[in-house]
Amino acid sequence: MLKTRHDRTLTLRLVCDVIDSAVRSRVREGTLSLSHPSRWTENMLLGRGHAAGADGAPAAPGLDLDSIDLLAAAGRVNECFHLHESGIEDHLLGAATIGAWTDIVLRGLEVYDDRVSFLTSGSTGTPKVVTHEAELLDQEADELARRFAGRMRVVSLVPANHLFGYIFTVLLPAKLGVGVLDARQMGAGALSRELRATDLIVSIPAMWEYLLTSVRTFPGCAGVSSTSPLKPALHAGLLASGLCSIMEVYGSTETGGIGVRLAPGDAYTLHPFWERAGDDAIVRVRADGRREAPTELMDHVSWEGERALRVLSRRDRAVKVAGINVFPSRVEEILRQHQRVREVRVRLMRAEEGDRLKAFVVPSDEVTDRESLRSAIDEYAATMLSSHERPRAWTIGDALPTNAMGKSADW
Repeated sequence: MLKTRHDRTLTLRLVCDVIDSAVRSRVREGTLSLSHPSRWTENMLLGRGHAAGADGAPAAPGLDLDSIDLLAAAGRVNECFHLHESGIEDHLLGAATIGAWTDIVLRGLEVYDDRVSFLTSGSTGTPKVVTHEAELLDQEADELARRFAGRMRVVSLVPANHLFGYIFTVLLPAKLGVGVLDARQMGAGALSRELRATDLIVSIPAMWEYLLTSVRTFPGCAGVSSTSPLKPALHAGLLASGLCSIMEVYGSTETGGIGVRLAPGDAYTLHPFWERAGDDAIVRVRADGRREAPTELMDHVSWEGERALRVLSRRDRAVKVAGINVFPSRVEEILRQHQRVREVRVRLMRAEEGDRLKAFVVPSDEVTDRESLRSAIDEYAATMLSSHERPRAWTIGDALPTNAMGKSADW
C-alpha cells in the first residue's frame, strides 16, 4: 500500500478535524467552547489545562475535553483510521496531546492502512459510517493528480474528515508533493494576499459565494467544488474574477467521486475507473482490471452515451413511521405550498426524540409569534397529510441547518 497518505502534517490536520467532529454537538449546544480545529497545535492538551510552550513560549490552551468527550473523540479516531486492526487504539486514552494522538495514528497506519471510514453528512437520514478501501481512494487521487499536475499548493476551505475533503486535501496534496493552506479561518483580506496563480482552491458552493463577494480576485488559481451544483451565475462570476477553471465533482460519501464537469451546463464525465451499468447504476473498475459489483446511483440521471450523465432528481428515500413507508420529500413538497413557508426540511426523529417525523421551517415573512406559526402550519399539515406523514415536532429558524460541508444537517 502506498505510504504517501501518511504525511504527518496532513495526518495531524485530519486528526484535528476528526476530534472536532466527535464533540461538535456539544459546541452547538453551548456546553463546550472550542476554537476552530484549523487553529489547534500539536502540543495542545486534549483534556483540561494548558500545555507548556517550548523554549519559554506562552502555554497553548487545552481543548478542555472531559472524560466523555475524550471517549467519543478516541472512538471516532479509531473508527476513522481502523486503529483496532493494529491493536493500538487503547493507547489514545493514555496520551495527552493532539500531537501524541497523531503519532499513535501514524504508528497504527504503519501496521494497517487498508481501509478508512467516514461519516455521511446525514442529509438524507441518520449519519452512518461508510468504509472505503484505501486502494480505491488512491486510485481516485491518482486520477486527480493527473488532472491537477503543476498545481503547487492546495488551499482548503473544507474539513478533512469528510470524504471530499480527505481526497482533495489529504490524498491529493500527498500525491502532488505539495503543501496545504488551511484557509477556513482566514479573513478575506489575508486570503487575497496569500493566493498564488499555481494554487488549487478546494471549496463548496456556499463558500464560493462568500469568496466571490469578499476575495474578488483569483490570480489564475484553479478551483474545485462539490456537495451541490454551482449556480451558473456564480460559476461565471468566479471565472470572470480570475479563476482559470473550476471543476465540479459529482459523487457521495458512499461512492467517492463519480464524475466531473467544467461548466454548469455540461454533463458530468465519468472518472476513467467508472463504467455505465444500465440506466441507474455504475461499475467500479480496479487498477488491475477487476470489476466490482454494480453501484446504484443516488439520483435519477439521463445518459449521454456511455461516459456522461446529467443529474435529474434525487431518488425518493422512504422512512418507516409505525411500520408505514413515508417519503419526507413528499411531505416537504406539500408543506412548502403553505403561504407562510419559504423553505422546509423534514426527517425522521432521532431515537431519543421519538419515532415520528419532525420539520424545520424557514418562514416566508418576519415572525414575531413563532407559536402561532407552528399552530398554523400544524393545522395545515393535519388537513393535507396522513397521520403517519404529519410532523410531530416543529422548529422555526432563519435558515435550514447545514454542516461544515454545506449539506443538510440534523437539528
